[in-house]
Amino acid sequence: MPASLEEYSQGIELEESIQHHSASSGRAGREVAGIIHGHGVAKEQTEKLLGDYYEFLARQLENSQGSGSLPFSLACAEKQQSLFRKHFHMNHLLQEGIATSPDQLSAQELIELARPVIKSHAENSLHKAQEQFKNHLGTSRISHQLEEILQSADQGRVEMLFVPIGSERWGQLPQDGELIETHDSKSPGDTALHNRAIRDTYRHGGTPYVINAEDMPDDQPLLAYFRW
Repeated sequence: MPASLEEYSQGIELEESIQHHSASSGRAGREVAGIIHGHGVAKEQTEKLLGDYYEFLARQLENSQGSGSLPFSLACAEKQQSLFRKHFHMNHLLQEGIATSPDQLSAQELIELARPVIKSHAENSLHKAQEQFKNHLGTSRISHQLEEILQSADQGRVEMLFVPIGSERWGQLPQDGELIETHDSKSPGDTALHNRAIRDTYRHGGTPYVINAEDMPDDQPLLAYFRW
């Protein structure tokens, strides 16, 4: 993955009209940098190179993402955001970006800028999930049965999982037709069952919501909304 446009453009042959107006180093990357910073030469070719660069970045990022990838926000100038979004088609990218260059920012400064964006997204996502869950109360799409939820999460059926913060049940994973025996504390050979349901839900592209008990959409220690 190239670290910059200059690195990406190394080795790309530019038209002679561009080369004559570029920096004297002869490196394609520096030539492109010279054009971008206001020389106004061969605008069409410059824009095409920028488009190709952001398309390349988008493809590389898409190839590295799985179905259970976490949402993320884009930090760069607004024009660059527009170019990148044109080519990036996965829904993990939040609509609200951070319109600033990250070049001179520390990792902690980026985190602080991203925090309100991610918080707003998380709150909106939870609200929609709560409403969707409540609209299906009393149907087969809803369950609070631990055995059913564990098996369904393993099969990829759980679209949304609601778990109170700090809650856990311990026990052996159920086999087909077996009832599960659970404990408040860990016994030898036990598995953290709520955590297992969370991991399996996420692994299959579902969304686990680990939330305050008062935000649970129904008064149960574990809730699932099934895809089918």
